[in-house]
Amino acid sequence: MKDNDVLDFRKNDVVDFYERLYELDNQYKIVNLDKTMGIHIGYYEKNIRTIEDAVINMNYFVGKLLNLNILNETKKECRVLDAGCGVGGTSIHLAKKYPNIKFKGITISPFQVRLANKFAQDNNVTSNTKFLLRDYLKTEFPNDYFDGISAIESIGHASEKKDFLIEMYRILKTNKKLVIVGFFLIEKPSNYFFKIAYDFVRNNWKIPYMETIKIFKLDLEDTGFTDIEIINITKNLRRSFFVLLLRILSCYSRNKSKDNENISQANYRNNFKKVIKYLFPLIIFYFNIRYLIFTAKKR
Repeated sequence: MKDNDVLDFRKNDVVDFYERLYELDNQYKIVNLDKTMGIHIGYYEKNIRTIEDAVINMNYFVGKLLNLNILNETKKECRVLDAGCGVGGTSIHLAKKYPNIKFKGITISPFQVRLANKFAQDNNVTSNTKFLLRDYLKTEFPNDYFDGISAIESIGHASEKKDFLIEMYRILKTNKKLVIVGFFLIEKPSNYFFKIAYDFVRNNWKIPYMETIKIFKLDLEDTGFTDIEIINITKNLRRSFFVLLLRILSCYSRNKSKDNENISQANYRNNFKKVIKYLFPLIIFYFNIRYLIFTAKKR
């Protein structure tokens, strides 16, 4: 539930944030979007060595939780939604593995819709993927429409988390699963330094507020979801989080231009201060949150 300490972001703020992130990746290859087609944190397991493979592996892990292997073998047409799909990576990777399932992705970014459809064409999955410009708080899909729904690191941008759950419950079929992946608070920020870190992350990632684990579970129950499971994968993302952090921070330490390839000592000092300014809040944030997967069924 929202409290009085909620930042107000417009949809355009979120859209601009992800467009800038894509431009940044093109320049510095933070997660190699042309390969991963996803900006989310990677899921490390045994034999997963690179951050790119970890990002892709997250998609397959979510697919396993959605029981897509079973859906893929049914004779009926099955539909799976990626709510807040970004540039389509999750649906595209899963569409290759599960060709009998129809995958739909929705995002509020026209830029992401265009790019997702391009990636789908490049990967020859246009027959079982479709990406649409829609708000996941008001999707316009019929009731009881999807056989599975996933949301990887997208619920954070919702102005009201429970409204998201209500809409997902409406469009999900009975006895089908919802899988939500993301950062959740252990408890509301009370420590001075964590409060600063929390506000820093919300401002920079365009997140109105983050929910605690306890309240989010209660919201799932109040909405009508059952068989709720919480999977703590914080340790599986640790390497991914810090590699991403270092790659992003390295962008701030560079100050090259076409006219001047040399970086002055003064610029080095300024950039070092900028790196420190970003580094400490993110580290404090990391040690005060959990990265979780919530799975639940529609009653």
